[in-house]
Amino acid sequence: MSAITPYEDKKPRPSRLIAEALVQRDGPHRIVARASNLGLSPQLTRAMVVACCATAVDRCGPPRCAVAVL
Repeated sequence: MSAITPYEDKKPRPSRLIAEALVQRDGPHRIVARASNLGLSPQLTRAMVVACCATAVDRCGPPRCAVAVL
């Protein structure tokens, strides 16, 4: 029977890198650098950058901190 590899020893999943990039507000250069360090394919890296950039510029309604002026 083979030994069980702890979760922390595995390579991070692309979805985790995307989530971290969004939380940390990483730019495209940082996302590409992290993906390259993990050996992700250029196609996957490009998709990650597009997803993060699209999310960063998405506006879905009024800002949360909008204040009505009377």
